[in-house]
Amino acid sequence: MVSNSSEEEKQFEEITAAALLDAIPVGVLVFDEQQNITYLNACFSSLGVLRPKFLEKPVGKSLKDQQLFLSADIRKEIQNLREQFFFEKELGNQKTSDGGEISIFLKGVALFEEENFRGGMLIVEDLKVLGKTNNSNPPLNNESYLNLLQNLSDFMVLTDADGSIGYVFGSQAKTIFRKNIQTGKPEKDLLQRPINEILPQASLGNLEKSLKEIRETKKRSSFLTSFEVEAEEFVFDLQIFPVLAGRREIQFICFFFKDISPYIKEMEHLRQQIDELQFYETITQKASDALLVLNAEGKINFWNKAAEKLFGYSKSEVFNKPFEKFFLSIDHNKLFAIFSYLTATEKYNTSVSIITKQKQKKEIDISFLGTKNRESSQLYVVLCNDITEKIEVERVLRVSEERFRSIVHNASDLICNFSEAGRIIYANPSFLQELGLSEKELSEKKLTDFFETSSAQQKKFSIKQVIQGKVKSAELTFVKKNGGFLEVLGNFSVTYDAQKKLKYIGGIFSDITAKKAFEQELLLMRAIFEASNDGIAVESNNSFVIVNNSFAKIFGYEKGEELLNTNPLELVDETDLLRIRGYTEARARKETAPNHYEFLSRNKNGTQNFIEVSVTSFEFEDDIFFVVISRDVSERKRVQQAIKESEERYRTITENLDDSLWTAERAGNNIRYTFFTTSIEKITGYSQTEFLHDSRYFFKITFPDDFKMIKMRLRKFINNYYKNSEELVFRIIHKQGHLVWIKNKITVTRNQRGEILKMFGLVSDISIQKKAEEEVEKSSDNLKKLNDTKDRFISIVSHDLRTPFSSILGFTDILLNDDEITAEESKQYIGYIQESAQSMLALVNSLLDWTRLQTGRIRFEPAKIDLFEHVKKALEAVAGFAIKKGITLQNLVTDEINVFADKSLLSQIFGNLLSNALKFTKSGGTIAINFAQSDVPRFIEIWVNDTGTGISKENLSKVFDVDAKFTSEGTAGEKGTGLGLSLVKEIVEKHGGKIWVESKVGKGTTFKFTLPKASATILLVDDNKTDRLLYSKILKSFVPDYEIILAGDGAEAWEIIKETSLALIISDHTMPKMNGMQLVKRFRDSSIKGKPHVIILSGDVGKPETLAYNDLGVEYVFQKPVNLTQFKEAIEQSLRKIFTK
Repeated sequence: MVSNSSEEEKQFEEITAAALLDAIPVGVLVFDEQQNITYLNACFSSLGVLRPKFLEKPVGKSLKDQQLFLSADIRKEIQNLREQFFFEKELGNQKTSDGGEISIFLKGVALFEEENFRGGMLIVEDLKVLGKTNNSNPPLNNESYLNLLQNLSDFMVLTDADGSIGYVFGSQAKTIFRKNIQTGKPEKDLLQRPINEILPQASLGNLEKSLKEIRETKKRSSFLTSFEVEAEEFVFDLQIFPVLAGRREIQFICFFFKDISPYIKEMEHLRQQIDELQFYETITQKASDALLVLNAEGKINFWNKAAEKLFGYSKSEVFNKPFEKFFLSIDHNKLFAIFSYLTATEKYNTSVSIITKQKQKKEIDISFLGTKNRESSQLYVVLCNDITEKIEVERVLRVSEERFRSIVHNASDLICNFSEAGRIIYANPSFLQELGLSEKELSEKKLTDFFETSSAQQKKFSIKQVIQGKVKSAELTFVKKNGGFLEVLGNFSVTYDAQKKLKYIGGIFSDITAKKAFEQELLLMRAIFEASNDGIAVESNNSFVIVNNSFAKIFGYEKGEELLNTNPLELVDETDLLRIRGYTEARARKETAPNHYEFLSRNKNGTQNFIEVSVTSFEFEDDIFFVVISRDVSERKRVQQAIKESEERYRTITENLDDSLWTAERAGNNIRYTFFTTSIEKITGYSQTEFLHDSRYFFKITFPDDFKMIKMRLRKFINNYYKNSEELVFRIIHKQGHLVWIKNKITVTRNQRGEILKMFGLVSDISIQKKAEEEVEKSSDNLKKLNDTKDRFISIVSHDLRTPFSSILGFTDILLNDDEITAEESKQYIGYIQESAQSMLALVNSLLDWTRLQTGRIRFEPAKIDLFEHVKKALEAVAGFAIKKGITLQNLVTDEINVFADKSLLSQIFGNLLSNALKFTKSGGTIAINFAQSDVPRFIEIWVNDTGTGISKENLSKVFDVDAKFTSEGTAGEKGTGLGLSLVKEIVEKHGGKIWVESKVGKGTTFKFTLPKASATILLVDDNKTDRLLYSKILKSFVPDYEIILAGDGAEAWEIIKETSLALIISDHTMPKMNGMQLVKRFRDSSIKGKPHVIILSGDVGKPETLAYNDLGVEYVFQKPVNLTQFKEAIEQSLRKIFTK
């Protein structure tokens, strides 16, 4: 079959011909009508015969200026080529630029377009090489040319004008012509043979017709041909086109064999079910392909809807019409040849071009099938598939493939292909660059290796979901090689091969780091806008475009939406309407207008309020917008009016008070007194005028010993922007020379920068009060000390010391006065005296320890203590006594736990409790120490358990009471002071814990007490996620042994503080819900024991904030970005101080 080539096939042939010209071992040069070079192939340059001028960038250079070759001038022949059309010239032996020598033969051919001369072509051949073409294929001068031609198509044959084979190229030639070759090289064995000898017999008619057409018209031709090799059929689309010398002479003919066997097989597969369907089942009006039925005469009997749509003809227009009328490329003879072919086979496939009723050209695939109807009449089913779009798409895809590759390669987005297992197959340069990887490093990675796994969304993401189509896109966080993070939006697509097997998954990842930050900022701004107590609205072109609910409620509306598109002047009462309209119009003209003013409103319910507004403006897309912040100041106005009305009423009262009122206001950089009541003279001896004329008068009369303190406290108060009141108690020197104690209560108002605008003070003479307080305090202290001494010392000395003293005196009298006492009796009496003395010493030691605790004179230095080791040492200290009594000691503290306690005092706790347990435990008994987590998270519960005699219920309440002096003898007659357990109680409570006892008579006793845990945890509080991540990493590098826990605001941090034992708190200042200062105040005022230090780290703290935090007991306040050396030192100092606090 012969058919015209499509536009895509022509383009392919032209590209192939151009590649051929560049690859053949013949020099080719083309020039235009002005004799300027327009093309020169690689062989022409490589012969080494050109002058140097034409070796570099020869295109565009003129052949008129100087001779082309090193030793031959052909400019005259080129000039005459317009008239002679053709010339040949043997140049003889020609020396090359590399010193060699070749024989050169030159041909010149004129090029015409219709009758117009368009230039010419020069062909240079090496005669020594060309002389071998009689017996074998000319060897190529460069192996790369051969490789290029071998890959131009499946295979290609070049013949001369008579059809004699001169060249054979292509990878399939060996397969197809296996029987025709002996050497294994078709390019040699097929040379000089006629082209018709290598084609199948069935294709010779088409070949002869095509060659005849080419020789007559010099136009391209094509037809399908097939080869059968070892029972396998190969089908080729054979494209034939001539290469001309001059206008009419054929120099050689190119035969391009394009293998379309896979396509034919695919079509066979797609149509194979047609054979299995019955005629009336396959012909349906809903068929997607065009279906028509021909009778034995080739006329159309059936034409479905799809056929109407494809061809544009209705059923009535085609019924019983000859098939060839609508398929011009298949004539009557060809159609019946197909019918004949179908007698031997089941199906016949071909591709044709058609012209629709609308004069549109379309390419279609046709399948012919033979069948019979119920009357056994021969019918033929024709299935037509429109492949016009497919061909166009294939062409566009080929053209755009390289463009797409370039786009992917240069795209700023991160692009990669990865397998079902996540292994990366390809990644563009942006992917490598952004993640900081080399291609080698990437080849060892999976896509999931780059994921930041803590992200909640990434934990849900899986490649399996992408394959299943459940996930098309996802926001992910990549971890770069340097440890940095990259927020991306990934879009995924899955590609399958022809067998529906997954080929790869494509991923395009866009950097959305900045977008995420912007979204967070936008959400924050939106939240601030909605949550603001102040009314906020935005107006443009005299109407509201954005209004928050607070703004609406000021004017009596429920929701901001009710005011949208409303003119702002509708909210102004008539009394102020003219003034406010003037402001509005002036702003619209960009003239000067007040930005802060008040007006009387007109509310929804008809009422009126005094409204204070602040107005700012901005421009966006050539429109001016005004931001209006409003507040209802009706109450303030009412208060101001009330104050004004009552000022005179209260002036008389204040003038007659014993206390003096005063006011001061800012004047430039100074604050000056503006008012004093007359009482100031009664208090100080100085008149109002003296104070009003000298703003430093109070300092001048301040007692020198108090001056430094007053000056420092005033300076701190003035600089602490968060503090608006202060109370100063100090002494002044009265005008008459005596000292007066005064209390000066100060209240201030500040501007937005924290500067003091006004001061209000109340000065009171508290000399009498101060004297009385001193007397009362002195008397109270004396009475307390006397009472404590009396209650404890007298009770203890009178009772406990009297007994051992009586015993000592009695036995010493006997020893001194009785001469008849034996040595054995003397030794016994001395033992009694020693026992009484030891009892006295134990009593005195316990009494001293208890008294030192009560009076605060004992050193309290809590530290981090390993409970296991401490219990071990405590048991070792009493092990000798335990062995002596036959009692087993057990340390059941097996877990690693640290307590925050004073080491010496903790030893006293265990010493007293163990001594007590040993005293009341019989031989064979057991004493054990163990611990567990307390109900209070910051504490652990420790207990000392014995299997001793136990304590009766009526005595359980007395064991810790110092006044009860509960004591009894041990199982071996041991004595006690009665103060040991009271001392233990005082020590436990000093640590913030509590102690209690559980006992059953005859079963044993358990003393339980709680102590604070020593923490290895640091809390970092910051509302900025990035800063939390950054400073947690820094903290981990500073103190690797500590756990870092995070909180996003003060409220969350407070919950953690209540439930967790902490070593240090590092907090931001400005945070939602609860800021840093509120958190510190709540923490300071809480009853939490063993409070850790607090460090403030924020981007918005200044001197006023630092002073305010210092007042709250915070020593270290840092501004971001922080000096890491100073920050580290502060952390280390704070962690050390917690153990000495």
